[in-house]
Amino acid sequence: MKSACDVAITKSEAAVTAALKNVYFAAKQNLASSVIPALNAHCINQGVSQLCDLRVDGHTTYEHHQSISEFQECIAESLHLELLDKLKHSPKFSLMLDESTDFSTG
Repeated sequence: MKSACDVAITKSEAAVTAALKNVYFAAKQNLASSVIPALNAHCINQGVSQLCDLRVDGHTTYEHHQSISEFQECIAESLHLELLDKLKHSPKFSLMLDESTDFSTG
């Protein structure tokens, strides 16, 4: 029973990791989060079988917009903490500001 439980947890972790990678990719490419289920389906069609485990049953999925939002929040928090850690351990840092404005006319 314990080994079956360990296998299930490993599968779930692999599925969530793969989903997080797709959420991160979509954010980096400025894609709407609504494309993530289609991106996951495309990856499954390409052989990324870990994503199949995102669907627990007919009603439970980690592709719901609320799940995607939570994934995005976790990624943002992780990146924020990583950046803060780098700043704390860096002997130097600088800021560069671009205060120019665009005077284009329509």
